[in-house]
Amino acid sequence: MEDEIKDTELTNHLQNKNINEVINKAIAERLKDLEIVSQSTVKPQPTDRITPTTKKIWQRGDRAIATGAGGALLGGILAQLPGAITGAIFGTLYGLFVVPKAKSRTEN
Repeated sequence: MEDEIKDTELTNHLQNKNINEVINKAIAERLKDLEIVSQSTVKPQPTDRITPTTKKIWQRGDRAIATGAGGALLGGILAQLPGAITGAIFGTLYGLFVVPKAKSRTEN
């Protein structure tokens, strides 16, 4: 019953006012809010900068994950669970500590 009364009041209110005025007012308020947000300054976070050190860390981490997963797969195929565990450990260590040779200019 209360919902019907509220709906009726809302309908009467909208009929009494020009709906375009209501929409324009809502749009103006939203644009004002967006203008305030756009004026705020966002400072770059330290994580946004990629330095040679962080690039090296990400490359080593990617290589460690890939070789660890490969070692776990091969170890799991050959010796099931113990092989998967040891393969993952040795693969990860290999990926972390073995650095691939840089390409020479003639190999490009």
